[in-house]
Amino acid sequence: MTFDSPLYKFRNKFVKYSIDLIISLIVTVFILPIFYLFVFIYTIIFDKGPTIYKQARYGYKRMPFYIYKFRTMKYPSIEYDDEGKLIQTDNQDKRLTRMGKFLRARFLDELPQFYNVLKGEMSIVGPRPHELNHDREFSSSIDNYDLRYTVLPGITGLAQVNGLHGAIKNQDVMKARVEYDLHYIQNWNILLDIKIMIKTLGMVVRGIRD
Repeated sequence: MTFDSPLYKFRNKFVKYSIDLIISLIVTVFILPIFYLFVFIYTIIFDKGPTIYKQARYGYKRMPFYIYKFRTMKYPSIEYDDEGKLIQTDNQDKRLTRMGKFLRARFLDELPQFYNVLKGEMSIVGPRPHELNHDREFSSSIDNYDLRYTVLPGITGLAQVNGLHGAIKNQDVMKARVEYDLHYIQNWNILLDIKIMIKTLGMVVRGIRD
């Protein structure tokens, strides 16, 4: 497959990084501390365990990194099915705390990932990084899956604002995500990023997460 992207050019990378840096600084300085304090106090009073948890993901050029999230499930909460696969979470999961349901419904559990952006591990918009077991499973079964690693992963992406967010229930869902991801990479422009950010903000306000 012949594959190219505007994001492979230094000028476009610089423009995208500059916007990421400005927005992420604003969020991490003025917004993230407020939510952290809110979640931290809830954790002390009603729950136990850490406020933030981290999970290994693959990023740019398949380099592993730790993605940060507000913890939304009771501690400890990791469970596996009979085949040894990690059980994914949805909004009906009994492991979710009350605070967790609120955060997940509005995608606010992803706020700590603006710190990942500041570290240069993620972009605000890009292919959403999947759990490692999904990467291992679908990398060999979905054509061009690994092309997603040619750019920084994102907090949000084209797939997510088109309804493909939440748990990955089957391979068809993942194929659709990958198609959106590759379309984004090949057709990137700054207006597309802004459009995705605005749509994501609308999803946060409406609270439509599955």
